[in-house]
Amino acid sequence: SYYKQYGWDSFSIEKNYNPNQIEELIILGHSLKADMDIINELFKELDNLKQIKIYTYPGEDTAEIENKRRFFLDRGFVGNIELLDY
Repeated sequence: SYYKQYGWDSFSIEKNYNPNQIEELIILGHSLKADMDIINELFKELDNLKQIKIYTYPGEDTAEIENKRRFFLDRGFVGNIELLDY
């Protein structure tokens, strides 16, 4: 995994949130690739997730943008995925 590759394998999320209250997830730039393991774990808990906003940077490859969108569709997300420019 990405974070293990860079020596962050002891990283853990302090869970001071209620995953049932989260309805929207926002991804900025490269954070999906950089934080994929953490987002994978978080995504499993978000039963009330209704919307995902993915911010893309100017000139970002359309295939990369589609990969970000597919990441969530492949995990069964059926809500709205909005692609936004910075």
